Amino acid sequence: TATPSNVEPHHYNGPASVEGTAHDVFRDRTTLPLLRAAIAQGVPVLCICRGFQELNVALGGSLHQRVQELPGYLDHREPQSDVLAVQYATQHPVQVRAGGV
Repeated sequence: TATPSNVEPHHYNGPASVEGTAHDVFRDRTTLPLLRAAIAQGVPVLCICRGFQELNVALGGSLHQRVQELPGYLDHREPQSDVLAVQYATQHPVQVRAGGV
């Protein structure tokens, strides 16, 4: 969480990123295998923001690189012009389900 970086598309066989897209190679190398190992061992994980994207990719899913441009989807980017209290304020509800991944 709290990173503007994206999972590199080669991890989910996605198209190349547009120029200027931020990636974190070292995070991908750490979190993707770690998530797979935790799930294989039955260790509960809580994934938020980029972590949820990593979980999706670790389980074989794909991503839309610019989801904010798709009709009907929320724009989850933080306006950098907003003060931190606004950037990190509640944005939408979250539901936790027993037995979820």
